[in-house]
Amino acid sequence: MQVVYHLGAHCTDDDRLVRSLGRNRTAFAEEGILVPAPRRYRQVMREVRLSLRGRESTDEIQEALLDAIIEEDRAKRLILSHELFLSAPNHAVTGEGFYAMLGRRLKALANIFPSAECEFHLALRNPATLIPALVARHPEFAYEGMMGGQDPTDLRWRPTIENAIETNPGVKLVLWCNEDTPFIWTDIMRRISGVGSEFPLQGELDLLSTLVTEEGLEKLGSALGGDSRPGADERHQIIAATLEEHARPDALEMEIELPDWTTEMVETITLNYEADIAAIAAMPGVELVAP
Repeated sequence: MQVVYHLGAHCTDDDRLVRSLGRNRTAFAEEGILVPAPRRYRQVMREVRLSLRGRESTDEIQEALLDAIIEEDRAKRLILSHELFLSAPNHAVTGEGFYAMLGRRLKALANIFPSAECEFHLALRNPATLIPALVARHPEFAYEGMMGGQDPTDLRWRPTIENAIETNPGVKLVLWCNEDTPFIWTDIMRRISGVGSEFPLQGELDLLSTLVTEEGLEKLGSALGGDSRPGADERHQIIAATLEEHARPDALEMEIELPDWTTEMVETITLNYEADIAAIAAMPGVELVAP
């Protein structure tokens, strides 16, 4: 059995991906690909993870967990999604660093189903927009407390991913940049589910429907649907042109207002992020989904 964990990160998904995958639940199930409703596994998975304390699960625990999560007798590929698999939002930045718990969390999740082939899927987001988004989403957490004493310019994905790979030799990490998600939504859905390009998907326009006007969405439906579906490169070009012409006002822009954050600091964080992505793409064990 393959177990696919989608971990977020925070402020990249808002459960839209698992909802879109869930629209294909019946068709996927015929292929042995199971997308259980999140309410069936999120709490029980947390309870099992905490009870194991990083140890490998027993056959009995795995069987009981699967009985709680799925109704089918067998699963070829089981897809589980929750940004709290990664961490609580107020632990994104700690005194240890930026998502410093990632390596330990991957090992703990893999140990829930130690006999399964596990994959971990994660959207990376520029810390220059991730931190403001987290603060806006969770006003109950003060900015200073959320930062854990870290300098914003030290929030780097590269050491986080390096540590995750070192802690979990042979780990399968499928990553993408949140900034690219509108262009590769279909690619992400197919990669997580494991279906080929010929498999008909529901929900391919779910994300874009939040970013473009109704006119733009109608044009996308006409251009991307039908019997003669464009290839990946052409699809990306169509989406880019539609976003440029029909994006909803402010849908792709974000004002950053945090204490002591300057334009120069934001630029530095962004340049660091771009350098980290280039380095991560070359790491062994990493598959980067890109336009």
